[in-house]
Amino acid sequence: MESAITLFGFLILTFLGIIVPLLGILLSLFREGVIELTTQYVNQKSSSEKNLAEQMIKQGESGKVNVPEIQKSMQELTGIKEAADKKLQYLNPKKQLSRLFIFLFISFLSTIGALLLKEHAFYRGLSLILSLSFFSITLSILWKLLGILVEVKQTVDARRGELESKIISLLSMSSSAGLIKDVHPIINGNTIENDKAEFNLTLNTKNTLKIALANNEKRMAKRVELGIWFPREIMVEKGKGYSIATQEDGSQVVRYQAAEIQGKTNLWLADLIINPIKKDPVKIRTFINAENIETVNYFVLFKIQ
Repeated sequence: MESAITLFGFLILTFLGIIVPLLGILLSLFREGVIELTTQYVNQKSSSEKNLAEQMIKQGESGKVNVPEIQKSMQELTGIKEAADKKLQYLNPKKQLSRLFIFLFISFLSTIGALLLKEHAFYRGLSLILSLSFFSITLSILWKLLGILVEVKQTVDARRGELESKIISLLSMSSSAGLIKDVHPIINGNTIENDKAEFNLTLNTKNTLKIALANNEKRMAKRVELGIWFPREIMVEKGKGYSIATQEDGSQVVRYQAAEIQGKTNLWLADLIINPIKKDPVKIRTFINAENIETVNYFVLFKIQ
């Protein structure tokens, strides 16, 4: 028993002396990413608050609108706002690192107390319970901070990719010689070649979009980026295979990256899950940038039913 408590004390000291400072260093290294992600969640929170206000006005006009639909929208928006609030709390590194140090220090002192109170079983047990409780809280905070760190890294990578795509776009504009043109986005099996494409979506429901890129040229397309710009009336679910950047107006830009697409090939990308919260037709913009593709933009009409 004594050796187990002693080992637990050393484990707490390891967290205090190594793990927490290392986490602080990592967060400081990605300071720009922390600021960028904070801005995105602030914009997301602000956008959800605006949408909530609009839905509450609609609910006040219950004689003219579908109340269950409005309530469902409000539940979705409230969930997004609460999630953004929680994320913003963990995007304050100083506050969270201070909490970790305090909780670990209390846990360590409680462990010392358990070692000293050998002849008082009740107080020794109480000290151990206190130590384990605060250590468990610390692990929970650490786990959430690691998740935030992953998001910060993804944000930094997305920003780097965005800058690279802008450079590529500028280079392609400066010299159009040798560029390929017949490369198009595919949504739900439909190749987008003009601004006439239309899709039906269900209101307040998660709609899955099957996304792909079609290279109809004989030559390979290199360092391709597909972007889809959604207004704040359409909520985009986070997922693997793409990045999401929330703008100041609440709109979200989804970006897919592909190192290359062979000629006469369709490259299928990660599915995109979106949830419309307004029953109005919405036009979204798609764009393609690449090292050897002339930049193209297409508009797609989403009809919300």
